[in-house]
Amino acid sequence: MLDLSKYQPQWVALSGINTQDKTFQFRKDITPESTAELAKSLAADGQKFPVVLWRKHSGELVPVSGLRRIAAAGGLKWEKLLAVVIPESEAGQEDVLRLNFIENVERKTLTNLDIMFACKKLNDQGKPQMEIGKLIGKSETQVRRYIRVAEASADAQAKLAAGDATIKGVANEQSAPGADLEQITQNTL
Repeated sequence: MLDLSKYQPQWVALSGINTQDKTFQFRKDITPESTAELAKSLAADGQKFPVVLWRKHSGELVPVSGLRRIAAAGGLKWEKLLAVVIPESEAGQEDVLRLNFIENVERKTLTNLDIMFACKKLNDQGKPQMEIGKLIGKSETQVRRYIRVAEASADAQAKLAAGDATIKGVANEQSAPGADLEQITQNTL
C-alpha cells in the first residue's frame, strides 16, 4: 500500500491540474450543484485536507482524490490548492488507482452507482474482473453484476438509486432482456 505520510503537502496552481484526465475518476457527475455545499465550506473554513495528485513522467498533474474539492475551488476562483503530489517514478498507475478506491470507498464518498461505473470503466480498459474485485474487495460475480448495472437503462439505474430496485435485480434484467422493470423491484440482493 502506498504510504502518503512520506509526501509533504505543497501548494499547486489550480491551472496546472489536468482535470480533463479522468483516469482515476469514477463519479458519474460532478457539477456546480453537487459541489455547492463543499464550496460554501471551503469559502468559510478554507481547505482542511490536501488533494492527492499524480505527477506523470511528462510533468502533468492528474487528480487522484479530491476532484470535488478541485472543482469547488475552481468555482471559487482560487488560484492554488494544497496537494500531496505522488511522482510516477515512485508509484505506478495501479498503486494510485488502488489509493483512489480505498480513499473513496472508506470515506463512503462513492455511491453504489459510482462504484459500478468504475468497474465498467476498468473492465472497458481491459482490467480482468477478478482483479477489479480484489481492488474493491468484492467477488468477481459482484463485479459482473456491477458492470451489468452500469450498462442498464437510466430508468433502471434511477430505480436502484431511489432504493426501488436491487443490484441483483437490475443485473438480472440485463442478463435476461425483456423482463419487466417492475419485476426488477421484486428481486433482492
